[in-house]
Amino acid sequence: MSKFYGDILRDFNDAFTKNFYGGYPLIVKFKTAPSESISLGQSYRFERQENESGVVQGYNGTNVVTLKHTCNDKQVATKFKFKNGAAVYEVTYKPKDLNRGQVFNLKHNSKLSTSDQNVTSTESLKYGNKLFSDVYAGLNLDYNWSTSSGADQSVKGAINFTKADINFGVKTDYSVGKQKVKTLLAQASYNTVKVNHHFVYDVFSRHFTYATVNTPAYKVDETHACDIVVDTNGKAKWFYGFPVKSSWAGIYRLNENSTLRLKVLLQDTWNLSFGWGQVLNKNLAVNFSHDLNVSQSLGVSKGSLSPYNFGLQLKFSF
Repeated sequence: MSKFYGDILRDFNDAFTKNFYGGYPLIVKFKTAPSESISLGQSYRFERQENESGVVQGYNGTNVVTLKHTCNDKQVATKFKFKNGAAVYEVTYKPKDLNRGQVFNLKHNSKLSTSDQNVTSTESLKYGNKLFSDVYAGLNLDYNWSTSSGADQSVKGAINFTKADINFGVKTDYSVGKQKVKTLLAQASYNTVKVNHHFVYDVFSRHFTYATVNTPAYKVDETHACDIVVDTNGKAKWFYGFPVKSSWAGIYRLNENSTLRLKVLLQDTWNLSFGWGQVLNKNLAVNFSHDLNVSQSLGVSKGSLSPYNFGLQLKFSF
């Protein structure tokens, strides 16, 4: 689903997912740009495979090749991606004449599964413009369809309104085949100089989320993200059996070449993660991360998989 202003997924999730590679002991990436309009990348990802008892049975390798090309003064961007069992084609159109004082983007994405020859596609529209005075409206639509027999078609939509530092909107996922709304979210955000506040209410699950992400005005070289999720039904058994869970992440840019990442997850399990990114030179960057299931290690919670994960990524640029 396309991201839109006011959706906590926009900046919040990056703090918890980017450059954490638990379960992937080794990722090797190569990237080159032979011209300003063409870039080529290749990656090898090795994933640890464990049985139900947490014993490592071996490693699976995934090879991904990506080719990107832009033309028409970067108004059209094309991407081809090939990996084990699938091929992806994507094209994005961002006309400059329609992106002055407003937003108008079109995107097509298709994924071919080489095992069954089925194609899964998404057609996307993103539009935003001034509604009146200083109020702006934004619309995102995604239409998902597949050639697979019996596959459902769906429409994901989001509409939001922005006035100064306040944004609110709704986001939904509708099943065309079943003629049923699968998800419905009410979202809002309030931005201040140092901190952006986000509020999300899931109408169906009745989960309420409050999240914050600081701005560069707080500290230029630090990013902090935090959230609290409450099951207003009172049925969820998360932190210590209560219907509440929380997450915190911190990103510290120690210098232009070194970045430290920390995150803590307090839910039905307690996880502590640490990541380090180091640019060695213009051609090589190294990222590694550690993830520990603290509650499993202390015997507070049970799990069949290993409570510790390590990940390493080597990124070569030419």
